[in-house]
Amino acid sequence: MDALTGQDAKVPRNTAASKGDGTMVAQSKPIESPEQMLLRLARKGRAEGCELYMESTTEEVFVTSGTMPGILYRVDRDTCTCKGHEVFGRCKHRAVYLFAIGAIVEPELDPAANAELLTARAELAHIESLSNRNMLKSTADFRNLDNARQRVDELSALIPFPIVRRITPATVSYAAD
Repeated sequence: MDALTGQDAKVPRNTAASKGDGTMVAQSKPIESPEQMLLRLARKGRAEGCELYMESTTEEVFVTSGTMPGILYRVDRDTCTCKGHEVFGRCKHRAVYLFAIGAIVEPELDPAANAELLTARAELAHIESLSNRNMLKSTADFRNLDNARQRVDELSALIPFPIVRRITPATVSYAAD
């Protein structure tokens, strides 16, 4: 007997399961890296149908709840307004957003294809930002916007990627901050 715990010293502490013959076996989950955890959460969010939305005037980004229809959570690189992020410091909504901006990528995909898509998405985001501020003036500017959208669509067909939808401030009703 262990004098401090009152337990038999031969029985390991913090065990989770019994073999049935009176001996205990420790069970543990494999430890994932932060990158693996974010990728797992991004896959979960995409599988549950989480979608990205960007408010058109402020360019704030929102992600739909995968389990509660009609709920949006405000996300950025570091935070999310959902309970999961508040409690655990991580969530599928933020992971979906990080995947969308290219901060995390599918490791089995061709790195060159990932890089090409990220470059095309960055170019499209820049041109759309100009468009949102009414800074596109010429036909050539609008043609560049259409070409950038088409290029991202072509590359996105090769690599699964969430779609960002534009919304107006009047349509935003999200979970409490």
